[in-house]
Amino acid sequence: MNAPIGIIRLSALALACAASLSAQANPSNADYAKVVLYGDVTIAQDSTASWGIWEQLEPPAAGVQAPTIALRTSGDLYRPLGQLDPVPPVPPSVEGFCAGGSLCGFGVLADLGDLQLVREVAGPQALREPMAPTQHAFQMFPVDLKAEGNSNSWLPNAMSLRILMMSVGEAALSDVARMDLMEDRRTHQFFEEDRLGERGISISTELADIEGLDAGRFDGGMSSYINGKSDPSAISQRLAGFWGVTTSTADMAALRQGQASARYTGRGIDAMDNNTGNMVMVVSFGTSTFTMSTNGGSDTKVYTQRTSSGTQLMGGVGYNVVGTVTGSTFESRQITAVDGTIGAGSSVKGAFVGAGAAAAIGASDIVKTKVSTEGSLGYTNARHVNAFALIKDGTVLNETKR
Repeated sequence: MNAPIGIIRLSALALACAASLSAQANPSNADYAKVVLYGDVTIAQDSTASWGIWEQLEPPAAGVQAPTIALRTSGDLYRPLGQLDPVPPVPPSVEGFCAGGSLCGFGVLADLGDLQLVREVAGPQALREPMAPTQHAFQMFPVDLKAEGNSNSWLPNAMSLRILMMSVGEAALSDVARMDLMEDRRTHQFFEEDRLGERGISISTELADIEGLDAGRFDGGMSSYINGKSDPSAISQRLAGFWGVTTSTADMAALRQGQASARYTGRGIDAMDNNTGNMVMVVSFGTSTFTMSTNGGSDTKVYTQRTSSGTQLMGGVGYNVVGTVTGSTFESRQITAVDGTIGAGSSVKGAFVGAGAAAAIGASDIVKTKVSTEGSLGYTNARHVNAFALIKDGTVLNETKR
């Protein structure tokens, strides 16, 4: 049977196209440079990674195109979904905070809303067992809003406040744009209520009665409610700690140049104002190093609490610290214990306050394990936090400052 004339003509055309394509199977860049696509842009100049002719006129409004994210090359063959390697969160920068002569603070907070459902019982209600408030350590970075004027003391008339957790935990408010000093001249407060709920923080300061020391102990509360206090997402916290004006850069430089050393003594507290024991700190300003011992490195009177986050240590927890001094601050992650082991991630941070580094304030966040012995409590990976204030030996109390 003879093929129709139309099919014969199409076949011939296809063979001709195939021959033409075969001849041009591997064109060179010089060949691409001869073909103009648009304007004065040739095929050789065009790219899927650029904006072509529009790149010659003005950059795209959205900025430079982000690089393509590479997907995993291995994984579960039965889940052919693109999976990205997790990128660790970048901690917020605190560069410039706690510099010489600036406001700085350290504290602990307790989650007052810790309740855990133990078991359901007959009826519309469930039996709930109150648990001990989980406590966490934090750094406090206040900024004096000097445009508002100054109060009669180092306490600013208005300040912004930033709270950064030392390890785990969550603050009900991490950034407050403005806190005003109340009529009592010792309490800073912020409160806001809108369609998103209620948020508030109040901090009262007890001024230190030490000559030349612009610092003090604070306590207060912080809360964040969406639909009210009964809402499961509501956060209510108690705060306690120490804050003040850090030692000036000039004073710290003089201590280093003079190869000075000093001994500091004091105690720590937790968020519920319980005593956490005695602390001794020895600083070598010349070498920018320090050592610290809490309760001699061994537990004294310690008890455990069950919290929603695990086991928590209360009382006189013992540990020893070796760390470094930078500017007006000090920090360490080299922490040991005579009667146990200290877990990774434990830290101690603080700052010097007052003329000539008259005092040291800070906070500890410790995870400790201790083997039980006769007459001695044992525990595993239990967390302990506290805030502390230490006074340089020889610092004179100011009896007239109260």
